[in-house]
Amino acid sequence: MSSAIPPTAHSAAAPDLTERATAIDRRSAYARTLTVVFFVGFVLVQSITPVVQLLWAPRPARFGWQMFSIVAPPPAFTVVHDDGTSSAIDIEPYVTSLRGDVPLVEFLPRHLCRVVPHVVAVRIQPSNTDRPEVYQCSG
Repeated sequence: MSSAIPPTAHSAAAPDLTERATAIDRRSAYARTLTVVFFVGFVLVQSITPVVQLLWAPRPARFGWQMFSIVAPPPAFTVVHDDGTSSAIDIEPYVTSLRGDVPLVEFLPRHLCRVVPHVVAVRIQPSNTDRPEVYQCSG
């Protein structure tokens, strides 16, 4: 009683192992190819997007390398009180960042109307023009 595998069974098993190994090699080559394609595509998107934004988008551009590099003086804000007097406001206590891409003119007047007592209007003097804007407080 021999425990050896009969010759017919042994020869049939060998091609099966070879086929499995070939299939595994094909799958791992496919996975490597997909990994390389994904990595190259990812790096290309990460490199090309800022270049496109830097060269062709108006500044400051989102996803451009200069996004936070704008240095512009903030507008001057003056509040007009209900008795007709006006006073300049130091905006630093109300603003955490004076970056050039923060739209102060859009949001700060409404906030000043809410937090500064007895204000009826906010005068905004942008640094790049001589014409002031006026935001009327409601209520």
